[in-house]
Amino acid sequence: MELAWAGWTSEDVEAQLAEGEFGMAEETGRVVNEAVIEGVRRDLGFGRAMGERLLAMRPPHLAHSLLAACARLDVPCTVHVALGTDIVHMHPCCDGAAIGAATHRDFRLLAAVVAT
Repeated sequence: MELAWAGWTSEDVEAQLAEGEFGMAEETGRVVNEAVIEGVRRDLGFGRAMGERLLAMRPPHLAHSLLAACARLDVPCTVHVALGTDIVHMHPCCDGAAIGAATHRDFRLLAAVVAT
């Protein structure tokens, strides 16, 4: 999301980690969580929900987004979130049920693609 929006990631991991603030970028957490929550309502997985959100936002560096390209081309793109380890979990609007449902849909999609 940040690469598509700004052209680079917004955080200096080493500096932010030392201050206990890594992953606290408000906009990134909000956009990702809102996209996933809306995507689950539409029966989308995490990857497709993010890709479609980015396409709708039309950020200045959209061409750098694999998720957006996959959504535009209707190509499967999956995101597999590890619970409690990703920045999306730290945001106040985080919905664990939505994240779990979205990443589980992506797991099933991956398994179906591999099976065929």
